[in-house]
Amino acid sequence: MVRTRGCHREPCDGSAHERRSCNHGVCSSPPGQWAPWNEWSDCSRLCGRGIRSRSRSCNGGGCYGSGSDQSFCNEQPCEANIGDWATWSSWSQCSATCGAGVKRRTRYCRSGSCPGNYKESAICNDRECESRNAAWG
Repeated sequence: MVRTRGCHREPCDGSAHERRSCNHGVCSSPPGQWAPWNEWSDCSRLCGRGIRSRSRSCNGGGCYGSGSDQSFCNEQPCEANIGDWATWSSWSQCSATCGAGVKRRTRYCRSGSCPGNYKESAICNDRECESRNAAWG
């Protein structure tokens, strides 16, 4: 017989599996058959070493081995304190009424170290300016 335990907080002492012999008598019926393993569960953590599990059922009873299995997942370290951006401000007025001006907006980082830029600009009023005939004086 094999039994398995999970380690949810490191360090964990001892083995994750324990084996003991059992059923030393004569078997009266053949052992059952394992069904295929079910899909792995979602990982318990997005980063920093989580645990996933899967199971299978025994058809006929008396199957050898375990009906459950666990595995480590998402073992990459978690990034340190990813920041949180505030929402963008409203766009500024366009710097020109025609002939391609620029408008701007900003945001600030509420916490941590935010990836990306805190300011953004875009072209505005990019239509041609109307020409007016004027006399030189």
